[in-house]
Amino acid sequence: MSQTRKVSVKPPPDREVWLACGTCGKVTCHRTLTLVATSDESTDGNIQVWDDYLTVQCGGCRTVSFCVQSSCSEEREWDPRTEQEELSITNRVYPNRIAGRSELEHSQLLPYVTYRIYEEARTAISNDQPVLAGIGIRVIVETICKERAAKGINLKAQIDDLAATGIITKDGAKILHSLRFMGNSAAHEVKAHSQDELVIALEVAEYSLKGVYILPKLAEKLPKK
Repeated sequence: MSQTRKVSVKPPPDREVWLACGTCGKVTCHRTLTLVATSDESTDGNIQVWDDYLTVQCGGCRTVSFCVQSSCSEEREWDPRTEQEELSITNRVYPNRIAGRSELEHSQLLPYVTYRIYEEARTAISNDQPVLAGIGIRVIVETICKERAAKGINLKAQIDDLAATGIITKDGAKILHSLRFMGNSAAHEVKAHSQDELVIALEVAEYSLKGVYILPKLAEKLPKK
């Protein structure tokens, strides 16, 4: 690209953007508060790129986020509404989030290391890093086993030990084994699972985290008699 990148600060436009809201846990309509528009082109002028830096506010919960909308003259897709090709627009939202998925409720009750690994795996999914996300899912399982002092020469044996000692149920062990398989293929075969598969895996991991850590903590607050 050229060295004459153009930058312009514009007044708040009357623009609405549908984005995943980290607070609402779903895709919502966001109002644009500020806009800084940039553009660039190749030295021969045949390729143009545009980046719009937006401050946006959710129309539901009013949470403010930052969004970068990017497009390129070489990337187009068919729009059934206009029945013609339009520029493809990519939205990157900060803080990162997964569409339709909010953070695990009561996640503050997780042990610190477990919570940090969970957050890193969730961030990898949000950033569309499927291999790292798959490995992160496996590390969640490893962290549970380590924190609960599971015995065994490998992760499979440690999961089975969690079930044998009653920390998890047999069905819970099957769940952790399924996450182990996914993590193995990501770590050893560099397999990139789909976004849908990773989101489901995260939900399954959250189910395990809830059963092992969160529900017992919440149960301590119930009446003893």
